[in-house]
Amino acid sequence: MVALCPDCHAVKTRGSTRGTLRTTLLEVALKRRLASLNGMEGP
Repeated sequence: MVALCPDCHAVKTRGSTRGTLRTTLLEVALKRRLASLNGMEGP
């Protein structure tokens, strides 16, 4: 899960760049999850 401000959430949900943003958010969430599983701090 990645916390978003209301404006970023609106872009993720309805914006013209939502596909790119969703991909980026999934990558960030995956990296943080893997770092957590490995006992490391994420960015």
